[in-house]
Amino acid sequence: MRNYIILFLVSLVLSIILTGQNHLQDIANPEISIIKTVPVQAETKTTSCSSIPTETENTPSFEGKTFVQKIASSGNIIAEYSYLESNFLESKTSNFQTINQQKFKIYRNNELVFTKKILSDNSNNNLKNTYNSKYLSEYKNNLSFFLHKYYDVTDIDNDGELEVVVSDGKSLLIYKYNQKYNCYQGKIDHSFFSSLFLHSLEKANYQFKQTSSLDNIKAVTSFRSVYLFNSPISNINLQIFKDDRLITDTAIDNDRLQFRISLTLKILALEKESLPEVIFQSFTRGNKCCSIYLIYYYDPNSGKFISNESEWFFVDRPYLKDLDNDENIEFVSWDKRFAGSVKPLQIFHFHNGEFVDVTRLFQTEIRKDMEGIWEIVDTTHDPYSLKSALSAYLADKYMLGEGNEGWEQVEKTYQESDREEFFASLEKSLYMRGYIH
Repeated sequence: MRNYIILFLVSLVLSIILTGQNHLQDIANPEISIIKTVPVQAETKTTSCSSIPTETENTPSFEGKTFVQKIASSGNIIAEYSYLESNFLESKTSNFQTINQQKFKIYRNNELVFTKKILSDNSNNNLKNTYNSKYLSEYKNNLSFFLHKYYDVTDIDNDGELEVVVSDGKSLLIYKYNQKYNCYQGKIDHSFFSSLFLHSLEKANYQFKQTSSLDNIKAVTSFRSVYLFNSPISNINLQIFKDDRLITDTAIDNDRLQFRISLTLKILALEKESLPEVIFQSFTRGNKCCSIYLIYYYDPNSGKFISNESEWFFVDRPYLKDLDNDENIEFVSWDKRFAGSVKPLQIFHFHNGEFVDVTRLFQTEIRKDMEGIWEIVDTTHDPYSLKSALSAYLADKYMLGEGNEGWEQVEKTYQESDREEFFASLEKSLYMRGYIH
């Protein structure tokens, strides 16, 4: 028995040694397996590199959509991830827009030498939350998963030739150029060396470009960012074309620029009898967090698109909807002047370069909001949250013309020791904000 055990251990050690040698040979082998459209686990080894067929470069149709390009470049190499994002009116229940036609491309000397379609168009729902466990399980071994994180163009192995390196934050997918066949081959690298490179890759600087069009209006915006959803953006520029003629070219630069971490471009007809407006939305974080809208509208006197004089801050991202089916778009949000987590409904029209409060025109929406707030009043046990909810509730009641009834409910509900001070402060704030006339 002892001899059998010794023989087994010797066999195990030899197996480990041989496996390690094969792994070293794979690392040293300059021929790297091609990443195909199937999951990585189904890759096949090859000793040659057939030129990867490239599709004909057709100009995407931007009508009613935004074409987004995320670009990393160095020397004569450009790596680009692109997709089409819908410009549909935003739903109250979702902050996500439909994404399709996702592609990853590599250009060499301005020639397209690698292109891949990422996921299928009917898989868009999986992109809503990259931390969804089902999504991770299904796509963790697929090239498409990497492309929603980081990539860069760099000479990772110091051989004098630039590689395209893609990461999911845990491992690397390295594309190397095969000069003989003018193509790129890729292989996932799980080595210790790749883990050392990840931190620097997460700081890669990208050039973003967004193009949107509707009818005869087209807008193009460009900016730089380390990572669109996590880092500040800079060098924002906006161009607007009317009938294919450039009529507005401006840099967006103000004292809030350094706090912006995302940007969305879309074109919508906000009013029935006007040319489409160019909507420039960004988001800030920290003490200055807000959803910021800068809207460019056509001025027939100057023949140019001009913006509202100052950016409009929303406490949260509003949703856009034609509430009364009159072909005018409403911005549905909440009154940012109220402290606390509960705020009354606030609805705006954009007209002649200004946001106009039209909340009182939408009595059905106000009542729905008021009923939702009262559910919070019924369930909260925190005095501060209760004050916040009662303040928003009473504001809605005044907009419904039911102020006296609202006060009866507030006085009946709030029984804390500071009730008289709270009531006096609440009445004063509602008067100053225009709820009480």
